[in-house]
Amino acid sequence: MATQEPPYSGIKFNPSTTSPYTGPISRKGPSSRVTSALSFYRFGLAVIPVVAGEKRSAVPWDPWLEHLNEETITRFWSQQPNADVGYIVGDNYIVFDIDSDLAEQAMAAIEERFGIQASVLTKTPRGFHRLYRMAKGAYARSDSHSTQAFPGGIDVKHGRGMVVLVSVDNRQLARMDFSHASEIQEVSQEFIDAVFVHNGRPPPRPTTATDHQEAPGGTPIPVLRELLAHIDPGSGYEDWVRVLMAVFLESGGSDDGFELANDWSRKGSNYKGRKDVEVKWRSFRGGHSRPVTVGTLIQMAREAGADVAAIMNRIEEFEPCATVVVGGPGSIAPIDPLASAVKPQTTPTTVLAAFSMLGMSQELERLAQDQRPILGNLVLRGQAVAIFAWPNAGKTLIFFFLVIEAIRSGVLDPSSVYYINMDDNAAGLRDKLLLAEEFGFQMLADGYFDFDAQAFNDSLVRMIETDTAHGVVVIIDTLKKFVNTMDKTRSAAFGRLVRRFVMKGGTLVALAHANKHPNAQGKVMYAGTSDIVDDFDCAFVLDVLTNDADSGTRTVEFTNIKRRGNVDQTAAYTYTLDRDISYAQLLASVAPANPEQVAPLKAAIDAAADSTVIAAVLACLADGIDTKMQLAGAVSQRVGVSRRKAMAVIEKYTGNDPQHHRWRYVVKARGAQVFQALETEPTAPPA
Repeated sequence: MATQEPPYSGIKFNPSTTSPYTGPISRKGPSSRVTSALSFYRFGLAVIPVVAGEKRSAVPWDPWLEHLNEETITRFWSQQPNADVGYIVGDNYIVFDIDSDLAEQAMAAIEERFGIQASVLTKTPRGFHRLYRMAKGAYARSDSHSTQAFPGGIDVKHGRGMVVLVSVDNRQLARMDFSHASEIQEVSQEFIDAVFVHNGRPPPRPTTATDHQEAPGGTPIPVLRELLAHIDPGSGYEDWVRVLMAVFLESGGSDDGFELANDWSRKGSNYKGRKDVEVKWRSFRGGHSRPVTVGTLIQMAREAGADVAAIMNRIEEFEPCATVVVGGPGSIAPIDPLASAVKPQTTPTTVLAAFSMLGMSQELERLAQDQRPILGNLVLRGQAVAIFAWPNAGKTLIFFFLVIEAIRSGVLDPSSVYYINMDDNAAGLRDKLLLAEEFGFQMLADGYFDFDAQAFNDSLVRMIETDTAHGVVVIIDTLKKFVNTMDKTRSAAFGRLVRRFVMKGGTLVALAHANKHPNAQGKVMYAGTSDIVDDFDCAFVLDVLTNDADSGTRTVEFTNIKRRGNVDQTAAYTYTLDRDISYAQLLASVAPANPEQVAPLKAAIDAAADSTVIAAVLACLADGIDTKMQLAGAVSQRVGVSRRKAMAVIEKYTGNDPQHHRWRYVVKARGAQVFQALETEPTAPPA
């Protein structure tokens, strides 16, 4: 039989409509959907009818599963022959949903590491479903990703997760190596953990009494419903997630709590359906290091004008119900409906009490980063750093050099480094991607796998919400692709998002364009409003010190303009001016500059920048204008600089060393300072 190769390495696709274990598996025509459903049921899957083309079950799950047999399957599909065929994964099996080439490559690498391959493989419109059996004692939970925000993500379906097998989108069985599901390849806990780690998630573990969020909650459902009646479900994604987390915690993750959350969500303009709410609800089952409690709902309802005191007083109408929540390792405490879950019960219930950080010291200790440098001595772990430079100054080149040096030295794990390239052509992307592939760090680019600035922002939000920012290093190139730095409101909002990311343990470096006009001293200035510099931990400007034609090298220097932590005040690097070489060769030419060579270069640059004012001062001295204030005024008028600038140059070059100074002064009658050029022999002061 002829075979064809799909765009996925290592998978042999059999386009036959005949299953190797039973009769024909129809994908297109409704007449034999019942045959397909019966075949998969006999294989050992908990089949369930699915609304055609909609990926949602056509029947309530629990009653259907309770009475599932060949008779009910035959009866249903004889009445609704167009229904698609799906199955509930169950606790004994796990499905890995692959929707992109990146995810396929990652999954293949994990399978190769553990020496296994899926026994059951279904081709979907976007990729493949891999069905495995759970090893005894292994634990998993369903997990999903936005392909746009995380194109390499591997979705996990387990327990009450549903998978579509036969549908109008022409899904096809690519491989079925055994006659019954109980015989298929099993996966260990280590394998499952590897998938979750790849996804940036903590390894899944069963919820325990000390960290659970599914125990009976502390706030009755009717009280939660009254609070939610005052909260707008369409106010934004972050608020929506916070509300669902609070309802999950307070309802103990119960079915009643889910129905309340879904009913409330349905009223929002962005409601995408019950399935969307269910996926988010299930994601809370793994616990959360900083629970969202009823205090959040109280605050949101109060801000909307609700009489929360009256609402919360209704708790007395219900039987008290205690619960436990996470407040730190091993901590167990009853919920106080008017305070955060981790606060002592003595915390005053004022408006500000909902925001108190009491009890969070262990959480902050976990997130706190040792202030060790990771990129030269310019960037410390857990900080936000902005680098401003004029075009072609070498900021990207030098940061590629710093990243690779950090990887080589073991300071950085390359898999946690993300270079976001938004400012390159195809050739530049190719050159940098070759380096990323060689050293193992990640590169993302605008327009590839639907990545864009919004996907980046969404990814930061997701890492913040899921506590997966810790240890991640992101370099964005360039900043203007993510935020309009001339817009104060948007710059401030972006700064707040970045601040939340680094507070969760992430590191972000923003490579940015400088103002096209230098400052009064001829130095590079940042572009846009001051909000990025104000909100980031550190900021540097990158200046070209010299282009040396003799050696064919350029020397550039970073100068710190905003500092938190023990970073260098300045740092200089050199690289070749030769442009008839590859990018890899250009990168190989980068090296830290010798400080002894940099000092005279900077002195010469300063002198060149001050040369016009120096000449004016010497001309004034020759004309007999020789006191400090007279000099400053005359120089200001002659060359059009401010008195302050003229005064700064006069003081800068005053002294007795001809190598560094141009004039000196002598004190005459009544303490007057009279300036003289160093070439002029000063007269002796009066007796």
